Amino acid sequence: MQFSLLGLLASAAVVSAVPAPDQYYSGNLLKRQISTCEANTIYCNSSDTFSLCAPGPNGNQEVFFGSVADGTYCDESENKIRANNYGDCSPDGQLFCDISGTAFYECDQGGLIYFGPVAAGTTCVDGTIVATN
Repeated sequence: MQFSLLGLLASAAVVSAVPAPDQYYSGNLLKRQISTCEANTIYCNSSDTFSLCAPGPNGNQEVFFGSVADGTYCDESENKIRANNYGDCSPDGQLFCDISGTAFYECDQGGLIYFGPVAAGTTCVDGTIVATN
């Protein structure tokens, strides 16, 4: 699962101190501007943290954003934030039921994403949520 730049900006805390034009903060460390990153691109620092390449006055700079949201990880092989999943699946968009029929999952980008319990008076059977008798 990927997130939009606007969503990431809205959910991240931005450092209030303003560094020199050729510097930026990574955590508590002041670093030099990097002009080789692609603007508006996510870069994974680890599976738990990420940076965003942002346009700066002297070129692009990699800005450390911090931890990814709960239930997600940063895929270092593709530099994308993805949902942690509960197993492989196919096709995307297909619903899957837990064994008891009381909760359901959806297949997203090849991984099962937990959506939660079914509503009162319903059960999940063979990938379909139906009314109970």
